[in-house]
Amino acid sequence: MPNLQTISGGITVKNCPNTLSLNFPALRNYTDLTLDEVDDITDQLNSPSSPIYDAMTGSLEVNLCNLTSIVRTAGGSLGGFNAQMSQQLTNVTMNSIDSMTGSLTVENCPGISLNFANISSLSSAKLRQIASIDMPMLKNVNGDFQFDSNDGLEDLVLKKLTTVGSGNSGDFMITNNPNLSHIDVRHLKSVDGTLTLSNDGALGDLSSFGKVQNVGKDLTLLNSPIYAVNLGNISGVGGQFELSSTYAGLTCENFSKFKQQVSLNRPLLCGNYTKIADLPDTTTGSPGNSPSSSGNDRSSASSTTSSSTTTTTATSNPNASPSTSPGTIAGIVVSTVLALTLVALISVLILRRRKARQKKDALETVATPTESTRSPLFELKEDAMHPELSNDGQRHEMPSTIHNQVYEMPHDIEVYEMPAEPVEVASVLR
Repeated sequence: MPNLQTISGGITVKNCPNTLSLNFPALRNYTDLTLDEVDDITDQLNSPSSPIYDAMTGSLEVNLCNLTSIVRTAGGSLGGFNAQMSQQLTNVTMNSIDSMTGSLTVENCPGISLNFANISSLSSAKLRQIASIDMPMLKNVNGDFQFDSNDGLEDLVLKKLTTVGSGNSGDFMITNNPNLSHIDVRHLKSVDGTLTLSNDGALGDLSSFGKVQNVGKDLTLLNSPIYAVNLGNISGVGGQFELSSTYAGLTCENFSKFKQQVSLNRPLLCGNYTKIADLPDTTTGSPGNSPSSSGNDRSSASSTTSSSTTTTTATSNPNASPSTSPGTIAGIVVSTVLALTLVALISVLILRRRKARQKKDALETVATPTESTRSPLFELKEDAMHPELSNDGQRHEMPSTIHNQVYEMPHDIEVYEMPAEPVEVASVLR
């Protein structure tokens, strides 16, 4: 069809086991192109000079095809791009388009490199099993923005990205990327849904998040060797903030201030990957020095984020051995002081009770006189005893039960000794 210029609808090729050749040299306008289970693709579709991609105004879908390259030179807007299970597809270049009104979805194309040099906005994107992505001008993603299980992805540079999501929805998720070691989102300000970085085995430096101001739902940073986080401008988290790291030297001291200043709808959790604990209200600590990044993008990101006010869970270099935090030492000291104070109080109570008991015994002893065990002070001889008249006119002798002894009153009672000369008993009694 050498003269065909316009198709009011789209083009769909499905279950085509034989060689496919779509030769429309004059085609200028049609909507969607769908290639589904096309085993043998001619070089004409792989050629950058093919007009079939430039004439498309709608969406492009490629499933289970042996295409190796898709190149579009025309600008404007694209309805969407979906590529799945196309193992041979290694290059998608659409450097002139400025927006994509539909979704960008790539799954199980492990060697694919996505190049969108001038695109500034996306409706949503789900990228799984890709090798690399280049979107230096991307500013806004209206829905979800997901990077998951990309074994070949090592760098994610989105320097101009400012917002993800709208209307309290739209998640920014970077998960299960074992070789991802560098992220640059230096101008990101808000995520209306959740912000999640999890199970990224080589990702330790999250200092490029320094301009994030608000996260609509949960903020989750988990199971990666995180040693530095910059969230110096954040003011609110609509859900829970959870941070854990596989790096044993992670410290949470500086998040005490973060916890007091940031509006959190649920608890802040911070700790090691093996044990996540509630962050104390007040702790002290200072961030360590994070390792320097390599490359122009990394050094530029570092200089940009270091100029902003930072709240950093930073530890020392990951190669350094972890040390006991000041908060832990303070806790040990406080516990020791409390224990010693408790022991002192118990000792004082015991001593007071012992003294009270001794005082009681002494009073009982005073109240009950005891017979002196000492020898009599002197003896009264019978021949010296002379009965005398008492005031009743009768004579009385000293009772025989006294045994001729003088009794001494205990303690501070005065003791009266009998004189050596006989005395009148009546006068003594007076």
